[in-house]
Amino acid sequence: MSNFFAYITAAKQPRKVSIGSLAIRRLPMTSLSIVSLSVLSLWIAGCASQLPAKTVHIETAPPPIVEPVEPFSTETLYSLMVAELAGSRDRLDIMLSNYIKQAIDTQDVGVTERAAHLANFVRDSEATLQMANQWAALAPHNTQARYMAMAALSDAGRYFEAFEHGRYLLNHSAQAIQAPKKAHDTQTESAHSSPSVTEPTPQYSAHGLDALAVKATNSDASQETLEALLKLYTPLREQYPQEAELALAVSFLEYPLDRLPQALANAKSAQKLRADYQQAYIQELRVLGAQNPEIAQKRLGEIVQRFPNNQRLRLQYARNLTQNDLSGATVQFEELLKQAPGDGNIQLALALTYYQLDNLDAAKMHFTPLTSLTSARPQAHADTEPDMVSLIAATPAQTATAYYYLGKIAQQQDAPLEAIEYYVRVLPSKEFFPALAQAVSLMHQHQQQQAALQLLLGHQLTADEGYQEGIHLLLADHYRSQGLLDQAKQTLSDAIQQFPRSQHLLFNRAMIFVTLNNMVLAENDLQTILAINPDNTDALNTLGYILVDANTRLEEGKSYIERSLNLAPNNPATIDSLGWAYYRLGQYAKATALLKQALKLMPSDEIAAHLGEVLWVSGQKDSALAVWKQGLALNPRSAHIHQRLKEFNLLSES
Repeated sequence: MSNFFAYITAAKQPRKVSIGSLAIRRLPMTSLSIVSLSVLSLWIAGCASQLPAKTVHIETAPPPIVEPVEPFSTETLYSLMVAELAGSRDRLDIMLSNYIKQAIDTQDVGVTERAAHLANFVRDSEATLQMANQWAALAPHNTQARYMAMAALSDAGRYFEAFEHGRYLLNHSAQAIQAPKKAHDTQTESAHSSPSVTEPTPQYSAHGLDALAVKATNSDASQETLEALLKLYTPLREQYPQEAELALAVSFLEYPLDRLPQALANAKSAQKLRADYQQAYIQELRVLGAQNPEIAQKRLGEIVQRFPNNQRLRLQYARNLTQNDLSGATVQFEELLKQAPGDGNIQLALALTYYQLDNLDAAKMHFTPLTSLTSARPQAHADTEPDMVSLIAATPAQTATAYYYLGKIAQQQDAPLEAIEYYVRVLPSKEFFPALAQAVSLMHQHQQQQAALQLLLGHQLTADEGYQEGIHLLLADHYRSQGLLDQAKQTLSDAIQQFPRSQHLLFNRAMIFVTLNNMVLAENDLQTILAINPDNTDALNTLGYILVDANTRLEEGKSYIERSLNLAPNNPATIDSLGWAYYRLGQYAKATALLKQALKLMPSDEIAAHLGEVLWVSGQKDSALAVWKQGLALNPRSAHIHQRLKEFNLLSES
């Protein structure tokens, strides 16, 4: 095959795309015109008799029997020619379809091998399984065929058939083979792995039985399936006591079967057989974690010392330390930065850890280099040249997080204007709305209302649709804080036209209507919310309170409130509403008990106003005055309490 490609591409060197052990070249149409069908026939006919170039021959295996092969038919030759032409044009779908058909029709080893590699390359699992199985059947002593079939079968959940291939490879292989790409999923030994932390990909054995065990235990295989697999593995473990990978495979299978002592023993056995077998140490940690997390954490520290360059283990150790030893975590993150100085994930983790330690200056020093997609990180190590810097490959999300925390640090250091500068630089991300809300709030506090408005309007014009709902909410809240209720209402109405099922927008407009004393429109919006989500506790409570406070439809209002409280027990706002409902119904004792409970859960001048009124009306005037004074201590300008004092002609007494 390779001679053919060399012949037709001698004059040009086009782009090359690898497919397993083969290659497809992008060929101009004119190149094929110089190739006669007879030359093409000779080349393709060679596929029918030659052995795959990458076959690993095992001395203990009997030599393959080469059957006489009939020359390919004209139809087959044409189909394969079309397939190769399609491959040169990046139409791998056509190429694969033709190769599969001809592999089935001809039962030729070479064609089948190429079809299997191609199917694996384009990640067509069904075709890979079909062709790999056929390849292994046609060339049963070809270790690559066996290995690919084993991987495809395990991907399909056909573990027992895959095991038979693995057993053959174990019994007949004396050297490692090169597994095809995507032959396995890598072992997921850590749930907190970091994509930018580098370490060697776990290397599986030539027989693949360890990889098969990993695949089975990481899938939805039943306990019965795992038990049956373990019964197959156990005699092999006894037959090959020096096979470290087999010991570890048995440990993998024992772990989900809750045979932790045995799993631990086999993991340690694998370590004894191969002192540098890192996967065996990782499995030991996994088992210890299920038995005793404290012992596992201590052992992890020891293993990190044994394998100091294993960044994934050190990262896991550092993250574990953030739970109870932040200072120790910073030491590990600093070491990781020495090993991977441009790693944005580690840089961010270190900065966040310093922030948790309340070491704001150190946190700021490590957040700052993340505020540019390519930024210089200051060196903090004495053994490094002072003028040497490392480049940080920060993602936009990491940059947004850094700006957000720099804003928080500036606020904590009493630098609000600096905080604003950081917050406004946070681009759309998970920190976008918290940062934008803080920026607008600080602008309001420092008489920058116009700047706040321009900031919000700018985002309204440029932000993606996914952010528009939140921006409209903040814009409406800005108008409301300025007393511009009509603008706030119009902003929300415009947004509702775009997001008619937004419960947040409808609820906020309902609150505007309540402030405008338009209870009919407020009820309409709240009923719309409940039609979308009958279990919206805020809408239920608010609608119930509106009806109760209006002293009309009292039972209906109370039923809404009770539904809300059933869905969210111990919510002080809802308890306050229910107490107010009982007051309107004349049941003062129940009202008093509920309002006292609400005030204890959430000290609030509004709840104090309600409780004081109930106490006053029920004759407990001294207690009422005491509660109102308590509420005024919380908010000296409380409109709720001053309204009651005015109603009961008590302004002079207060």
